[in-house]
Amino acid sequence: MRLTVLKKIFGSLPVFLAVFIIISMAADISFLSRKTTSQAEESGWRGMPDFKVFWQAGNVAVRKIFGKMEASGKERPLYDKEEPFYHFRYSPITAVAMAPFGAILYPRVSMMIWLILGNMVFLAALLMLAGYVKQKFFLDDISRALMLWVMFLGTLRYYLVVISQGQTDGLVAFLLVLLLISDMKGKDILSGILFACMLQIKPFFLLLGVYFLARKKYGALLSSGIFLFILVLMPSFFLGFSQTFELTKEWIHMVRMSVPSQVLNYKNQSLAYGAVVVLRRIAGTGKIVQPEGLVMFLSGVFSAIALSIFFFSLKFLKRRYKDLSGYVAISMAAAIPVLFSPISWEAYYMFLIIPLALVTAVGIISRNMKKLGFYLAGYFILTLSVGTDITKFIPFLNGFRYINVSIGTVFLLFGMFDILSEMPVFKEMRDLKKISIERAGSPYQ
Repeated sequence: MRLTVLKKIFGSLPVFLAVFIIISMAADISFLSRKTTSQAEESGWRGMPDFKVFWQAGNVAVRKIFGKMEASGKERPLYDKEEPFYHFRYSPITAVAMAPFGAILYPRVSMMIWLILGNMVFLAALLMLAGYVKQKFFLDDISRALMLWVMFLGTLRYYLVVISQGQTDGLVAFLLVLLLISDMKGKDILSGILFACMLQIKPFFLLLGVYFLARKKYGALLSSGIFLFILVLMPSFFLGFSQTFELTKEWIHMVRMSVPSQVLNYKNQSLAYGAVVVLRRIAGTGKIVQPEGLVMFLSGVFSAIALSIFFFSLKFLKRRYKDLSGYVAISMAAAIPVLFSPISWEAYYMFLIIPLALVTAVGIISRNMKKLGFYLAGYFILTLSVGTDITKFIPFLNGFRYINVSIGTVFLLFGMFDILSEMPVFKEMRDLKKISIERAGSPYQ
């Protein structure tokens, strides 16, 4: 009886949609009231979320495009070198894209539109990914609903952080899902364009280019290079070539300048940062003269090691699971820059919807639900129960943060390979269909 009730709840798409909308809207309303007021312009901000930085950048872009000056007569720079922490580290074309939001004088209205659009984009990413995995893995509707719950609850912590700060990581997760689907369908030009768009928001995803190299997707790399060049020049239509060139140089300088100043923030989830924290505790704080530089160095070393493992494992996956190798490869390729970047905030881990969907699908196909439950439980315990900004009812756990999210991610990826290792060998998706029918009965039941 209980199993039937749980199956109806967690196997129902309408129930999932209702819960998603309720949680999303409740979070929107809660954080919107904390961060903004009903006043206009700068006086309308109560907190300092990331969206304020985007709003200000859009406001600057509007003034530059239309040649308007601040009321004070002093022009605000797009890339403010005097700002100690909340820098705008995005490209000039991104500032132009934020102009419609910056043109809205009331921050509460602007942020409300941004949050609602963010909710829609993230929900679209979940539905598209679950639908595509269901189709390709020959799963039923109940399995798709289970995937949606795992993806949503598995990234809920990061999703709430994205809402609370008005960040762009939900959009990046959406672009990553589109990239996965377009790549699996062999649409190299579209994949390259999506990759170029991602780099405008998160430049550290440049390492994802290794994925295209490893899979010999040279068309995708070429199209991404061409589209990147177009995006760099595009602000010239609004700002002029000279100003666009200067802003591009300032953007590159801002990225170089702001990263070292933030690597020692205790909320950093980078594995390189975690290693330096351990070394400082062992050797003593004063023994490491430049911990920021050490984080940057270890970030490069860990990335090189991870990329070597990536190339080796990809060859093995291609031999054992030809069509499935792309799913696993893009999960790893997205994880490497996030885990080993010098700075890795919690919101970056929205990309985990892809490995979470894959782990769930593989666990269902292989009928290894105990192992699936073990790895998901370990992941949830490591990532969702400690060090969160959302719940502070257990002070000890809330203070124990450091790199628990990145460790939980490594645990999840290990589980993905462990469950995969117990799947029967297949070369084509038609073989997977046979396996699904033999092990679980008709997938359409």
